[in-house]
Amino acid sequence: MSDDKDQLEEVLDKARQFVKTDSYPMSIGEIVNMYENGEIVLRPEYQ
Repeated sequence: MSDDKDQLEEVLDKARQFVKTDSYPMSIGEIVNMYENGEIVLRPEYQ
């Protein structure tokens, strides 16, 4: 069981190096409007 855990941790460590993100510049007002219009659902349990 320990070998499986070690292998999984190794795979995850390698995968973390390849995380890609995109950015999209938005103003606070745009974000607030999206929230008020129901376009953004905040789920604090995931933050």
